[in-house]
Amino acid sequence: MLGCACPDEVLRNIAVEPPPRSLAGLPVGRLLNVGGRLLVVISRPDFRLSNPAELVHLGKAALALRDARGFNRVRIVLPAADGALACPPFPDELGQRIHWHQVPCADLRRLLAAGGT
Repeated sequence: MLGCACPDEVLRNIAVEPPPRSLAGLPVGRLLNVGGRLLVVISRPDFRLSNPAELVHLGKAALALRDARGFNRVRIVLPAADGALACPPFPDELGQRIHWHQVPCADLRRLLAAGGT
């Protein structure tokens, strides 16, 4: 769904985690730790963007968590409520190794339910 090109050995070890305290107050439902290399931050399906600064705050917090835990990349998964994400706050050309995705709300609900919520 997210187009991960990780090697097979990385994909053999995927852990579903609750959001840590560093993401408290942000619209995060779960984290996926993919082989200790890729951090996937999964938004709550009810999140609706009301201010673009919210994405900047979420992106900075995800980058800080990625760096603190030694991951190579971070992907942030948001609900596709009102169309595509027009302009990610951190374009990958800046070398942030952050990717933004939008998926249908129903897919997010299923993913979070599978993770134990």
